Amino acid sequence: MIESLKNKITHGDCLDVMKQLPDKCIDLVLTDPPYGIKANAMQLGRQGHKLPRSKFEWDDKIPDDICFSEIFRVSKNQIIFGGNYFPVLWKYGGKGFIFWDKCQPVNSFMDCFSDGELAWTSFNKPAKRYRYPYYGNIDGNTKSEQKIHPTQKPVKLIETILRDYAPNLAGGGC
Repeated sequence: MIESLKNKITHGDCLDVMKQLPDKCIDLVLTDPPYGIKANAMQLGRQGHKLPRSKFEWDDKIPDDICFSEIFRVSKNQIIFGGNYFPVLWKYGGKGFIFWDKCQPVNSFMDCFSDGELAWTSFNKPAKRYRYPYYGNIDGNTKSEQKIHPTQKPVKLIETILRDYAPNLAGGGC
């Protein structure tokens, strides 16, 4: 199975695909699972300045423990955004948390968003902060209507994290 997936993009349910993979065959899983906060139904913004949200119910619940077990089984290392939302991760410790400081302006229209996000990591490193300004899914290079997903992370942020945590890895994702 692994050879048929190597160097290819696979479209499918990631849990179904992971169940077909051998143990520890992936160097790093970097993922941003649904946090279970019903973000698609949130009314963000103030006094008539509501921000549009997704029509799809993609964030109604967190992945079950089986999904996380499969991630740990197939991968040698993990970086999981929203790590503070997933109690199953806490049993693995949390030495290498990443904090993404979004540099939100104080008392602004955007104060309805988090000041930052936590990513749980399996790396035995001190916690690390990344400062990357990001105001309500709008960074300096992308407009909100250009986003593929309402909670996607900035490419430059992910590139920087990968450079620091996995400088010698190349691969894909699901």
